[in-house]
Amino acid sequence: MQSLNKMTELKKAVKSLLKTLKDTTKTPGQIRAAIVPFDTVVNAGASNVNAPWLTLDPSVTAATWTGCIQDRDQPYDTQPTLPNSAATRFTGSACTGGSNLTQMLPLTNDWTALEQTVDAMTPNGTTNVTIGVAWGMQALTPGSPLPGASSPRSDLDKVMIVLTDGDNTRNRWTGSPGLIDARTSAACTEAKSAGVRIFTIRVIEGNVDLLRGCASNTSSYFDVQNASQLNAVFSELGRSLANIRISK
Repeated sequence: MQSLNKMTELKKAVKSLLKTLKDTTKTPGQIRAAIVPFDTVVNAGASNVNAPWLTLDPSVTAATWTGCIQDRDQPYDTQPTLPNSAATRFTGSACTGGSNLTQMLPLTNDWTALEQTVDAMTPNGTTNVTIGVAWGMQALTPGSPLPGASSPRSDLDKVMIVLTDGDNTRNRWTGSPGLIDARTSAACTEAKSAGVRIFTIRVIEGNVDLLRGCASNTSSYFDVQNASQLNAVFSELGRSLANIRISK
């Protein structure tokens, strides 16, 4: 997202989507959103250093950890399994792009906080779509580590928008795009099996087949060839999500 004005256009488009969702809300808390920035890791916040769902790898200590989390042990790296044992805990690690990865924001209807999180996002050059999908699932799953999600019910829609501008380049174990793609595909399958509707957006670059297959259906995949098209895509998504709410 560092080139071709992609980050600037993305921020503008996401904030437009947030405004649409806010304006669609009829009662407080009816619509909530989470934001999960990722590169090869995610940032859950250093304040979680003593959380029971966390363990630290040898690259950091409680004093030096700045909040970044790498892929969970396989096969839990692609699953929404709650961290209720040593094998299922999340692993805190050094931040691969330094300490500037924006901290994720769990589900909230604080629209100001959501916009501030968008404004704080900065691009980095490495990509691990799997961890973005995995923590998107965590944001939509009741229980630790992210608060706020509701249990599935007939009048509740859970939606994930996955956006990337490049191929998978690095995860916890490998730099092989094919091997990482397989983990991403598994994570998308898990999310869809859990009832999450997935929209995917490819911005100029990225694995077309992977992202199209990750989406819930072919019409939920968007191939953006110019960053200026992002606002139109997010406007379409906003109208689609607003129509779902209005129809229920």
